[in-house]
Amino acid sequence: MVISAIYPDKNLKIIDLYGRKASREAVEVYSSGSDVILYFGHGAEDRLGADVPLLDILNARCLENSVVVAVSCHSARALGPEAIAQGARAFLGFDDILTVYFGQPSLFLQAFEEPLAQLILNETSAGDAQSQIRETFQQIEDLYRTNPEYSSHPDATIIWMAAHINRKNCVIEGDRWLTINSTGDNIREKK
Repeated sequence: MVISAIYPDKNLKIIDLYGRKASREAVEVYSSGSDVILYFGHGAEDRLGADVPLLDILNARCLENSVVVAVSCHSARALGPEAIAQGARAFLGFDDILTVYFGQPSLFLQAFEEPLAQLILNETSAGDAQSQIRETFQQIEDLYRTNPEYSSHPDATIIWMAAHINRKNCVIEGDRWLTINSTGDNIREKK
C-alpha cells in the first residue's frame, strides 16, 4: 500500500505501508485526506488485501476526495463503485483477474510505471492513465502475438493472453477527467 498526497508547497509526501506496517488501522489513518492512494497487491471484489482486508466496503469512507489506483484482482467490481459512493473522486482498477508475468523482460511493470507517474506528477487525468495502461497492454499483446521476433519467445502465448486479459479488465469508476494538480490546488477537474 502506498499512500501519497500533493501539498501546496509542491512537495510530494509519500507514505509507504507494506508488510506489518500495512494494518487496517494504519491504512485508514493514512488514507484519510490523501490525494492519491496506490495499492499493489491482492484484492477481491469488495476489498484490497488478501486474508485481512485493508480497505473494503465497510471502511471505504476513508477514501473520500481521493484518487485510488488499485493494481489488484477484482477490486474495481464492488469496491470501486462503493468507494465512489463514499466520496472517492476516481477509482482505477481491475474488475476481474489481473494476470502478472514475472519472467524477463519485466513487461507488465511498463504498463503502470509511466501512466501512474504522469497521473501523480504531470496532471494527466485518471482516464488518461487508464487509456495509457490499456494501450500498453494492447501493444504487448500485438507484439507477442503477431511480431515474429517476439512471438517465438517461449512464453509468447502466455504473455499476449495475459496482456489481453489485463487490458480488457482495466476500468475506471468516478470522474475519469480528474487530475492531480501539483501547483497547490490539490485535486481539480480537467477543463
